[in-house]
Amino acid sequence: MLGIELSTGQKVQVGFVLLILSAAAYFIVKSTHRDIDFNVNSTEFTKRFGSVDDKIPVTNDKGKNPPNPTKEQKITEFAFTDGRMDIIQYPHADPYRAPTITFIPEVRNPGQIYLYYHDPMNPVKEITDPLRHALAYTTYTMVFRKTSLRLLSQVGMNSDQMAQQNKLNEVLTDKVKITDAAVDTGTVHRDLLDKVMTALEAYSANKGNPEKDVTKNQLAHKVLEAAAAYVDRIAEEKDHAIDAYIDGMEKVLSKDQANRLIALVHQLAPQPSRKGATPR
Repeated sequence: MLGIELSTGQKVQVGFVLLILSAAAYFIVKSTHRDIDFNVNSTEFTKRFGSVDDKIPVTNDKGKNPPNPTKEQKITEFAFTDGRMDIIQYPHADPYRAPTITFIPEVRNPGQIYLYYHDPMNPVKEITDPLRHALAYTTYTMVFRKTSLRLLSQVGMNSDQMAQQNKLNEVLTDKVKITDAAVDTGTVHRDLLDKVMTALEAYSANKGNPEKDVTKNQLAHKVLEAAAAYVDRIAEEKDHAIDAYIDGMEKVLSKDQANRLIALVHQLAPQPSRKGATPR
């Protein structure tokens, strides 16, 4: 077509090059393609809560514990290899409340590898500086596990140090509360939350079985992927507040107090192995 004549040897060479390029393209695509995981399913149900007492059964409108529409929850549970992921919607909440997204990881299997769930404690494992690791362990446990280890009360801080620690803790707590409030109202990273709900709507509209139907399965994974991105970004918001708290506490503790805290945490937590890593 272009008026170029190729010898037989040149044609063989060109064909060989095209074969190599095709093979390379195949392996690139294959290496980046995630095999479909059909171990995913979902259940949708509604929870109704009473106006008088949420702990006793809801009665009809004329009963002693009539349903309160503003407390109604529409729940979609995804069961998959990581464990479970719940999306809770509040269709009649007043004022408007944004959906809640929660991962409940499978923890019974040793060596469990998660696809979408990311333990919010993971940044602690990446910190190799002994003091920062100790401070991060206690602080992340308080923020994400809702458990106070009270280790700083055991290192012998004086009244001035305790006052500084209380002030830093107050700032951290306020920032976490502000983030949680923004999550409840949907005013933080709304774009990511919208992606979750759009993916969920598309998933719900398809009536296939995610354990058998490829399209339905892919829609399920899109929901899980979007939810993971949103939950991780919320965790990062709290990570920044924790970093500021750790920076302040490094200046508050004396060397001896720091060593006491390190020893206390060493008894409770696995020690990091990588060098030079810092929190997110």
